[in-house]
Amino acid sequence: MKRIHYETLYSHELDHWWYSVRRKIIHDLLRTYTKEKTGLSILDFGCGTGALTKELEQYGNVTGIDFSQQAVDFCKVRGVKDVRLGSIEHTGCESDAYDLLLCLDVLEHLLSDETAITEIHRVLKPGGVVIVFV
Repeated sequence: MKRIHYETLYSHELDHWWYSVRRKIIHDLLRTYTKEKTGLSILDFGCGTGALTKELEQYGNVTGIDFSQQAVDFCKVRGVKDVRLGSIEHTGCESDAYDLLLCLDVLEHLLSDETAITEIHRVLKPGGVVIVFV
């Protein structure tokens, strides 16, 4: 995306109805599928400018990964503790490392969603939860 798109996303992500509803859906899914646990290890692929990533910190340790340096920079401004530049196809993360993995509106932009899904499976702990929006 162009920088202007990241600036717009960053400016409106907290209060625009679309993003607010999406975050509410994610929180509802987390309450259902993680039984309101805390101390989770969470990976947010394609974290964008970080509003959701920051909110997820209430559930545990969150790592955000995005392919855009601009997105990573906006996450840092937002106060996301652990955000990295990277690719969903090759995360550099340890195997079986995460209890929860989010991949929201990412797969449809990839040349090989199979490679990404293989990586998701590799880094997710057995019995972990994956939330995917496409």
